[in-house]
Formats: sequence, structure tokens, C-alpha cells
Amino acid sequence: MQDIMSLVNSRYTCKDYDPEKKVSAENIEKVKEILIKSPSSSNTQSSRFVIVESDEMKRKIADFSWESNYNRIVHASHVIVFCGVNGYNERYLTEVYKKEKADGRFDKFAGEEEYFKNRASLYMSLSHSEQIAHIDAQVNVALGFFLLGIEGLGINATPMGGFTRGKIDQLLGLTDKGLHSVYLVAIGYTGEHDFNAGIKKSRLPEKELIIIIK
Repeated sequence: MQDIMSLVNSRYTCKDYDPEKKVSAENIEKVKEILIKSPSSSNTQSSRFVIVESDEMKRKIADFSWESNYNRIVHASHVIVFCGVNGYNERYLTEVYKKEKADGRFDKFAGEEEYFKNRASLYMSLSHSEQIAHIDAQVNVALGFFLLGIEGLGINATPMGGFTRGKIDQLLGLTDKGLHSVYLVAIGYTGEHDFNAGIKKSRLPEKELIIIIK
């Protein structure tokens, strides 16, 4: 396992994959663990993940994606569809609370029932559009967490927003599951046409990116 700064400096967006190299079943279990453990606001856990291994389904997904992403999808070992739930409701938030309680999340936290009520009241008071914006922000958090975590496994990744969401939702039956797609992420191992491999990172200077208030 590399140290965190090594991962920060080695991570990049893969632009094409070796279709003959597949992520092992053992590593897919680790991928699942990274996804499951992704953080979320107030532990709402509003992100969901569809892992696609089927070559046929990858081609169908690619057909609804930008042309530049086609090979990245069909050559990848797997494609993960990062999704969000379609809103907060009392039933869902109660299920989260019951699981937290069963797992001992509140063992050292007095007043958990009041916490649950306040959390439910806060998120359910938002308009539907505000809920979706909040949920999609949690998917963003999960994506960033995932990209760094998968780098630690030595697996390349390509996050993609260039696809027709309604078509992907229909293809995968997401709407019926109460979900909507937010990102596609191809994973696998770099191929000979990965033009981004080895390119030096370029970032604006620290003084333009970071503001320190004392």
C-alpha cells in the first residue's frame, strides 16, 4: 500500500484500457468495500453503485455516451454507474437510523433519537430539487473518495459525466429502483492507447487555489 501523497501524485484519468486485463474477483470485493465505506453528509448514504461487467451491457452504455468515451467504456474491465436516490423520505431515513443503531454507531452518543428526528426534519424540509442537489453532492463526495481509494489498489479509473442520463436510467432500470445516474466510472488497467499515461500534472499555483484565513 502506497502512502497517501504517493497516491495523490500518481493518480490520473485513464483514457483507454487493455481489454485483455481484468480486475480480479478479489479486487472487485475491495472495490465494493471502498464504495460502501464512502462518506456522506450526516451518514445519509444516499449514493448507490451499479457494477457492470457484461461486455454487451458496456457496449449499450457506450452507445448512450459521448463518442470520445466509447472505447474507454467498452475496453474497461468494469464500468461503475454512480447513482443517487431520488429523494429523502421518512421511511428511508428510518431504515438508515435502525441500521446505525444496530451497528453501534450511537453507543457513545446520547440523544440519538433526537439526532434522528433533527436529521429527518432537516432533509425532508428541503424541496425536491434541493434534495436532489444535496444527494448529487454526496455522489460527488463518494466519487472523490473512490478515485483515491482505487488508486491504492493499482487500478486505473476514468470518471465520466458525458452520457445521456435518461437513457442510462432506462437501460439499467434505475427509475424503477428509485435511483438516477450521476457518473460513469470505467475501471481497469491502462492500454497502449492511453495517451494520458505518464503526462505531468499541471495545476494553477497554490496562491490561486488556496485561501488561508487566520
